[in-house]
Amino acid sequence: MCRAALARLATLAAIAAGAAATPGPAAAEGGKHALLIGNARYAQQPLRNPENDARDLGRALGQLGFQVTLLLNGDRAAMQRAIAAHARRLDEQSLSLVYFGGHGVQAEGRNFLLPIMPPGPGLEKVGELAAQAVSLESLMAPLAVARPRFNLVVLDACRDNPFGDGRLPGGLAPLEAPPNTLLAFATSPGKVAYDGSGANGTYTAHLLRHIGRRDLRIEEVFKLVRAGVLEESRGRQLPWENTALTGELALGAFPEGLPAVGADGPLAWVRDAQEPELRRYLAENRDARTRRVVTRALVALREKAPIRQEALALAARPCEGCPRMRAADGVSGEAVGGAAAGSADGDRAVRGTAAPLWVSSDLVTAGELRRCVEARACTEPADLALADAHDPAQGLSFTMAEQYVAWLNTRSARLRFFVPSEAQWRAVYRASFFLEDGRALFDGRSACRVANLYDESGAAAHRFGWAPLACNDGFADAAPVGLFLPSLLGLFDLVGNLWQWTSTCTEPSPGTGTGTCRAHRLVGGSWATGSQWTWADPPTLAAEPELGAPIFGLRVFAVPR
Repeated sequence: MCRAALARLATLAAIAAGAAATPGPAAAEGGKHALLIGNARYAQQPLRNPENDARDLGRALGQLGFQVTLLLNGDRAAMQRAIAAHARRLDEQSLSLVYFGGHGVQAEGRNFLLPIMPPGPGLEKVGELAAQAVSLESLMAPLAVARPRFNLVVLDACRDNPFGDGRLPGGLAPLEAPPNTLLAFATSPGKVAYDGSGANGTYTAHLLRHIGRRDLRIEEVFKLVRAGVLEESRGRQLPWENTALTGELALGAFPEGLPAVGADGPLAWVRDAQEPELRRYLAENRDARTRRVVTRALVALREKAPIRQEALALAARPCEGCPRMRAADGVSGEAVGGAAAGSADGDRAVRGTAAPLWVSSDLVTAGELRRCVEARACTEPADLALADAHDPAQGLSFTMAEQYVAWLNTRSARLRFFVPSEAQWRAVYRASFFLEDGRALFDGRSACRVANLYDESGAAAHRFGWAPLACNDGFADAAPVGLFLPSLLGLFDLVGNLWQWTSTCTEPSPGTGTGTCRAHRLVGGSWATGSQWTWADPPTLAAEPELGAPIFGLRVFAVPR
């Protein structure tokens, strides 16, 4: 939510603005309670959106049955009183949500939320933070005593350290979520959370789009927020959560659990349905509880479809459990090796060879990644356990991608696997979608035939803040692999579905040796990429190597050994 780091806390002084608290009516035992704090009127580095963010979030939560307390431009005493009063309303059957929008800092391993301060010299030393700011521990402590059934803490706060003398780390200090708590942060450690160009900050604008969804678990709400912020910021801001929730939670359905769904009853028609009927259902229905049954039936049919069978016939698995790989005809290592400045093992693997590149027919699937996880060679990304075997593996960081490639190289004697450079991916992309005269194969045609991008079905389900493509592929989120048309090289989902990591470094670490990188390029677009997509110049993202997201995946490349 910050536009830049605070220059020095010593210059902070309050604009004469009272902190207005408007508590809701007293609630009976249990119930849903929200405390929303929006601090904007700092004397130095004031913020445009926290007041709007807190008010708008309060209205959205009120419609979900929350008793809302709103505190705007609170000083330290007002913030402490509001936190204590909120905790007193809670019991062991309550759902608690605390939101803070404003400036936040880390100092000496502790996190602090900055109040609006009285006129005066302000904070001159790091040690004064504990006495004049509100520590995150002091916010969490009364909530721990109250022990609500579910506890949500959302921080839309700046992550730059304001003391600027090089002695303190940037970003917020690591914080583990206590039991039955979800901690949501507007951005990753060491990064800036942007104030946004509209009436709301970037993070809270996306939170407002999804928090009213009564059909989503809270984890799915924040997954959509993460995807939207990442797409809009072009990878510069990646929200993250730390969760220790137990049990199912949907804000509109609390405290009742979400219903289970089977394949009987109203869905009995699926067993005998053909592909057009299944696709039509997916294009017209958004109930996530029934879509999974229909999608599984479509996957089973699609695996037997002639176009899928013919494309996969060009590929083979070089080892048990490895991805299906095929030679990218006409694209050799000699043509692209070393072509991208800042790339890593991908360029080194093919430099000086005329042998063709080999490319996986599909994005790495959840089933394939599970083998690496089960072998204890790969870190398990979030939600892998919930994915079907034909789903693309989502939430991969570049670090996880490297782990997977290293594991493949212990299993295959025929191919040497690597994460491609951006130049290598683009060479395969052009061979896949462009004719010899330079025309894009699908230019002017419906992109929904070949790619899962943000289209009419995505807009109906998620309402991101950008224009969708004018077509409907039936998938508002990631689709199982192989459901769209293959490229000229017989590759599926080369564009759309999930952003694909490359080894190309966009932000080398200063003052370090080779091989260290603070951000890597991602290519290909995702199910959240909308009308910014063009065939001539597909958009890209960049992200830190240790960070995964629900729109990040992987396609592996290889060369003969």
